[in-house]
Amino acid sequence: MLRRLPLWPVLWTLLLVSGGVALVGPAHAQEDAAVRVALRGDSAYVYHTAILPAGHGFHLERISDGGDTTRVTDAPVLGIQAPDRLPALLGERYDALRNQLEVDTPLDLYLALRSDRTTRRLSLFLYPEVGRQLGHLAIDATAPIGTPVTYRFVFVDGTGAPTGRTLSQRVPLERTERPAPTDLEAEHTGRTVTLSWTYPQAPPDTDDTIIRFAVYRLDTLRAEDGTADVVPEPVHGDAVILRNNAVSDFEYTFDVPRTGATETFFVAAVSITGEETPSERIAYEVTDNVPPPMLADVRTVVGDSLPTAELTWPVSPAPDAAGYHVYRAPRMEAEFQRLTAAPLDVLSTVYLDTTVTGGESFFYRVSVVDEAGNESPRSNPVMAQVTDRVPPPTPRALTAAFQEDGTVQLRWTTDATPPDLWTYRVLRRRLDQGDLPFAQANTTVVQDTAFTDRGGDQRTDAARFDEGARYRYALVAADSARNFSDSVFVDVTIPDRTAPPPPNQLSAINDGGLRAVLRWAPGATADITEYVVYRRTNQPAAEDSAIARVPHPQLSTQDDSVTVGTTYVYTVTAVDSLGNESPRTRTATLQMRDLDPPPAVRNVQAFRQNGATTVRWDPSPSSDVAGYRVYRADLATGIYEPIGPLVTETQTTVPPDDENVFYRVHAVDTSGNESRPSVPARRVVVTAEN
Repeated sequence: MLRRLPLWPVLWTLLLVSGGVALVGPAHAQEDAAVRVALRGDSAYVYHTAILPAGHGFHLERISDGGDTTRVTDAPVLGIQAPDRLPALLGERYDALRNQLEVDTPLDLYLALRSDRTTRRLSLFLYPEVGRQLGHLAIDATAPIGTPVTYRFVFVDGTGAPTGRTLSQRVPLERTERPAPTDLEAEHTGRTVTLSWTYPQAPPDTDDTIIRFAVYRLDTLRAEDGTADVVPEPVHGDAVILRNNAVSDFEYTFDVPRTGATETFFVAAVSITGEETPSERIAYEVTDNVPPPMLADVRTVVGDSLPTAELTWPVSPAPDAAGYHVYRAPRMEAEFQRLTAAPLDVLSTVYLDTTVTGGESFFYRVSVVDEAGNESPRSNPVMAQVTDRVPPPTPRALTAAFQEDGTVQLRWTTDATPPDLWTYRVLRRRLDQGDLPFAQANTTVVQDTAFTDRGGDQRTDAARFDEGARYRYALVAADSARNFSDSVFVDVTIPDRTAPPPPNQLSAINDGGLRAVLRWAPGATADITEYVVYRRTNQPAAEDSAIARVPHPQLSTQDDSVTVGTTYVYTVTAVDSLGNESPRTRTATLQMRDLDPPPAVRNVQAFRQNGATTVRWDPSPSSDVAGYRVYRADLATGIYEPIGPLVTETQTTVPPDDENVFYRVHAVDTSGNESRPSVPARRVVVTAEN
C-alpha cells in the first residue's frame, strides 16, 4: 500500500533524471527540480518536479536543435484549485489514492498531495492523471520521435502571466526498450498465492521509466445471455507494487477465490505513462494444501485379559475431513510408525490395536486427513500401559551334550518365538549327591534356542564340571511381563577327562657329542601307559614335534638324530589308559657340542712389509672348523694374548707392533673347542730387495 511516511527513499533514482536541467529564477535557484520525459506511442509525456504556488501553472515549449520553438500547450496547465473536484477529475484513481494515503475527504487528499513533496512526486509518476491535475504533466502529441529536442517549462501565475521562472532539458526522444517481466513462478498455501518474477535493473544514468508492476489473474465473466468472456483482473486492487531499481527479484502475495482450480496469471511492467509491458502467462493449479486442525482429546483404554490398546477421539470439526491415521511408538521420543494403511472413516473414531506386547508402554498419536489428502499435525501423544498375563509357549525337544572343551551344550526348539520374549531360564542340579535343589545356570539374558553351560561361574572361561557326575537340566521361557512357560527336562553324564600329572625332573645330557640322553621321574598317578617326548630347536619360530613314545615304566630314552652345533629344547608328557595326555614337563635345554678339539695349526708365518704386519698359516684339515684365533706375546715362551675377533680366512693383518713379537694361531670348531697352540712364529721384516 502507498503510505504517507516515509515514502520509499530508494526510488529517488526513478523519480529524478540527472543532467540537462536549467532552472531559472532567483527565488527558486536552490530548488531540486527536474524534467522527466517518457514516450508512449507517438506522444511524449513531459513531467516537471518543481514546486509551484497554489493556482500557478506552466506552458510547455519544444525547441529543436535548429532553434525553432513550438508551444505544445494551447493554454496554461494549472494545478487544481478546488479540492472537491478531485473525485470527478481523478475518476477511479481518487479512491485508490485516498486508500493508499489513508485520508477521508477530497480536501485531505489535496493537502496530502500538496504538502508532502515525496508523496506528490511519487503519486504524479504513478498515475498520469494525478500529474495532469497537479499541474506537473503535459503530453506532446506531435513529438518528433527519434529527434533530439529541448523541452522548456515556462511557469505562469494564476492569470497566465509568466513568472520569469523556467525549467528546461534536452532529451533524445528515443524509444526506450522496456523488457517484460520473466521467470514467473507461483506457490501457495490454501487460497493465498505468492507470485514471484524477475525484472532487470536499469543501467546507470538511464531511465527506462518503469515505476511499478501490475499483477493480473484471468477471470471469466458471464453475461446474462450465458456468453463468457475471459478478462484480466488485477489482483492487487489499490495496492501499489513499486519497482525498486536496486533489486531484480520481486514477489506479490494475494488470495484467489477458491482452491481446486487452475489459475492463469501474468505480470505487467508499468511505466510512468501508464503503458504496460506484460509477461508471458503461467497456468498454476491452486490445490487445497491446507491441512485440517490437530485433533484434541485422544484417549486410550487397555484390555483386561488380552494385550490390546483401544484409542478413541472426537469427530474432527474440519468440514472437509475424510478420515484418520493412527501412529504408534515404543517411546515418546522415538519415531512414530503409522498403523493404518488407509485412512479410517471420518465417523470411525475408535481404533483397537491388537499388535501390542504385554507389559510394555506404547504411545499413540492420531491425525486428520481431508478430502484433498492433506494431513493435519498429529495429536499430542497418549500412553497405553498394556497388561500381559499370557505365558510364552513351552520349549520342546531339549537336548544336552558334553563337549570336547568341557562344556555342556543345550539346544531346544519352540513352536513360535513370542514377540515379548524376555529370556529362557536354564536350571541345573546334580543327581548323584542327594536331593539337591535346582540352581540357575545362566546369569545373562538368553533369547537364542541354544546355551553353553560351563558348569561353574558363567562369567569365567573355565569349565567346572565334576568328572563322572550326573546332572539334570530344566528349561522354562519367560516373557517381558514375567509370565513363565511349563518346564522341560533333560539329563547328562560328564565323562572322566582328567589328564595325568606331568613327569618330573627331566634332564638332557650330551653323550660324547653323538647323542642326547633324556631321563625323567614318573608323575603321581597309577594309570600311566606311555610317555611322549617332544623336541624343538631354540629358534624363535621353531615348533615342537613328538620324536619318541616311550612305554611305561621306562623313564629314559636317547635322541640319536641330533646335530653338533644345534641347541635343542625337550619336554615330556604322560599318557593315561583313557588317552588323556598330561601337561608337558618343564623344558630341558641341551647344546650339542663336539668334545674333540681340531688339530693344531701348522706353518704359521709373520712378516712386516710396507708398514703392515701379516700373519698367515695353513688351513686346518678338520671339517667343523668355525675359524681361527690369533695370539701374540713378546717372548716365544711368554704369555700369549688374543688379538682381534675370530678369523675365518687363513691370514690376517694385525695392528703395528715392536720387532720382537711372536704369534701363535689356534683353530676353533663349531662347538667352541679350541686346538692346541701352533708353533710360535717370530715376525720378520721384508724389504724391497728381499
